[in-house]
Amino acid sequence: MNLPNPIKKQGIKRLTAERDAFDFSRLREQGVAQLQELAGDIWTDYNLHDPGITILEQLCFGLTELSYQSKKPVADYLANERGHIEYHQYALYKPQDIFPTRPVTIEDYCKRILDEVPEIDAVHIATVDEPGRFGACLYDISLTLLQPLTGPEYSDDYKHQVKQKVARVYAANRNLGEDIYRIHIENSRPCFLKGVIETNGARNTADIYADVFFLVARKISSDIRIERYETLAQQQDLETIFNGPLTRHGYIDSEGLNNPNPGKALDELNALVAAVEGVNKVYHLELVDATGASLDGDALTEDSYFLKFPQNLAQQAWIKIDFNPGKTTNSQGVMKGGSNLQEKLMAEAQRALQKLEFEYRAFRNNKTDTSQFVVLPQGRQRHSVAYYSVQHHFPNVYGINAAGVPHYETAERKMQAQQLKAYLYPFEQLMANMQAHLHNLQALFSLRETPNQSYFSQFLDNHHIPNLVALYKDPATQLDNIQAIQADYDPAFDRKSRALDTLLALYGETFSQEALLHFNYYHQEQPDYWAIDNKIRFLLHLVEISQHRQGAVNTSQPQWQTSNLSSLHKRINILLGIQQLDNLVPLSHCFTLNNIQLVPDDVLCKKSAFPAGDATEAVPYLNEQQQQRIQGWTYTPNKQLTLCPTMIREGTNIDAYCLRGKDDAVTVYFYSRPKNIWTALKQFPEKSQAVAYVHKFKKIITDLNSNAEGFYLLEHILLRPRKRASAEKVEDFTQPSDEFFHGRISFIFPNWTARFANPAFRQFAEKTIANQLPAHMFPQIYWLDQTQMLQMDKLYRPWLSALEQYESARCSETPPDDTQLDNMANEVDTLGLKLRDWLEQHPASMDYWV
Repeated sequence: MNLPNPIKKQGIKRLTAERDAFDFSRLREQGVAQLQELAGDIWTDYNLHDPGITILEQLCFGLTELSYQSKKPVADYLANERGHIEYHQYALYKPQDIFPTRPVTIEDYCKRILDEVPEIDAVHIATVDEPGRFGACLYDISLTLLQPLTGPEYSDDYKHQVKQKVARVYAANRNLGEDIYRIHIENSRPCFLKGVIETNGARNTADIYADVFFLVARKISSDIRIERYETLAQQQDLETIFNGPLTRHGYIDSEGLNNPNPGKALDELNALVAAVEGVNKVYHLELVDATGASLDGDALTEDSYFLKFPQNLAQQAWIKIDFNPGKTTNSQGVMKGGSNLQEKLMAEAQRALQKLEFEYRAFRNNKTDTSQFVVLPQGRQRHSVAYYSVQHHFPNVYGINAAGVPHYETAERKMQAQQLKAYLYPFEQLMANMQAHLHNLQALFSLRETPNQSYFSQFLDNHHIPNLVALYKDPATQLDNIQAIQADYDPAFDRKSRALDTLLALYGETFSQEALLHFNYYHQEQPDYWAIDNKIRFLLHLVEISQHRQGAVNTSQPQWQTSNLSSLHKRINILLGIQQLDNLVPLSHCFTLNNIQLVPDDVLCKKSAFPAGDATEAVPYLNEQQQQRIQGWTYTPNKQLTLCPTMIREGTNIDAYCLRGKDDAVTVYFYSRPKNIWTALKQFPEKSQAVAYVHKFKKIITDLNSNAEGFYLLEHILLRPRKRASAEKVEDFTQPSDEFFHGRISFIFPNWTARFANPAFRQFAEKTIANQLPAHMFPQIYWLDQTQMLQMDKLYRPWLSALEQYESARCSETPPDDTQLDNMANEVDTLGLKLRDWLEQHPASMDYWV
């Protein structure tokens, strides 16, 4: 049947799968096409019997085999002898490590607090909006305790311990520019269940009573859904499960988390109870207070209530659960058998309820091992297999397979076979190298391997290709000779860098070091190693600096000379190439620690043209072995060393030194060409001693610069006046304006190191900070000289110590009394005010912002 043209045009075109680029027939077609293009005038026979086609087909077969090997699972090439993959070695992080984030939103904070503090049933967090309270910077945290359903209410000491525990959890999860204003516990009142429920008689009445009571208690208290990860893993993907902060005691649903609506919960009680197994019908159900008065949605919204198990006969009579109680909505007279039967039912129901309550509390306290339901890929180690030559597959007539040329053939025939074997050698070596690449995939992506090579080789001998060794020009040729030839064409550092970029791209990160390498003052002999090391440091700390990117320091823990730094601090350290990664040290003490006396330039150096005399000679560079020896050398500051600022800034460059003199007296000079100042450092009888001295002196200067680099990160919100323990209202203590405190962070750098003295690097650093800082935070960046840094340290260190003592006391399980806490707050406020005054008196850098 012929279809009309309009219908033909509407037909769906058949999809044809694209052929594999390494398919044998496709490779052969491409090879023949190339032959026709290159030698079509003189080569016209492309049939199977043609020797050229035979060679082409054998090479295509070899490529097809390599393609098959390359399609094996990547896990096989990364696995060790036991089939396990060292994921950390390749910066391959588990879903439960890389997907979750630090708490960011208020809902995230609610999840983390509910997860870490099982003693609470609900948490409500709001920002403090009163005048002078710094807008959205401070949180007011309201807690609802997980009240006992059958036992006595909690004591004040217990409530205080819960508040301290919440304070510790928040301190460990605090974000930049935020803090706690207050933590308080809602004063909850008991309520009771009243109504008539008909059962179907198929289940024990006490068990039904316990289920009804437990579900209603959970509904009106918080209505927060906490599910087991094992169950959720069968319904949701990992990205959904690990969205937001990772909760260790179960998955907490976000719906209604920070905005509970008890009135809505009351409307849903009938449907909730009707769904209980064994319930046939709900005639009437309501909540009442201790006097029996009904509670509506408005009452539940205005005050906090929790469901209490009935304590006396009057309260027990408010709820009736029985088989076929009739169509009455009055609970009186439904239960037959008198008070004895009622008491027995209540006792059984109470025991069943205690069991449910125990199971729920155990669930809230037991941590879930998320690794149990995330199955990580494993592999089967692929052992390196010797290359198998395609020459084995050639017909015997070619004389290049294992059979070789028959002995009775002429010398010319044997020579022709050797020529063909030599012609095929480059192709075979390339395919053998490709096989070596696959088996060295670990080395290319490993964070532990030094990038000395990125192309790998196999040495082909008679075991790989029959009778090959006789063709080598040098009979002593080995693998080292092959690798030496290949090394001239191996951009190992560039390929290693791109491999690390691939790993970074897996997590949506980039780390371009093109700009950073412009300021390579301390690794001039090995810039490529420094660039690779920076990326490896980034990948090794990726989980922390990515997942906790906006995280702040834990103010209740010591900060000075500890690793208690914010993740942003560590991230910027890596991006700026700062050596001190995770340790806060006093920046003004670098000279004292190294027994160095810093004097002005004019005291140590002469400002004049470099003196005429013997020929000046540049200091020769070291070879690789000498560089390694110098890198392993450590300066011991037994004697005081006198330096000047120019020497510190320019002494990291070997061109700042020169040699002058004869063989028996060689003098080492430091000469600053930009400032035209110079000084003689030391004289030696031999040139080799002078050269060694220069490189050691340069290393001292370089290490001094590297160790002196760092910065302080100061959140202005932490300088605010502290609320006194005795204060009940905001008006009870002085409130300054919030302009200084709201969303501001100060970054305090030294300005005397070689890199930090460079205006271009300062602008690069300020741009990096602006790009990495959360959008709602505004940085104030200071570049201080040594005198200013000494002043800052005298203010900053005591304030940090006082802040840590105050915050740790507030979070302690056994806190001091109010008077002691107020004294600590006074100390923090006094030191904080001095620090604030200093910051306001010294203008911050505005170069980048202008």
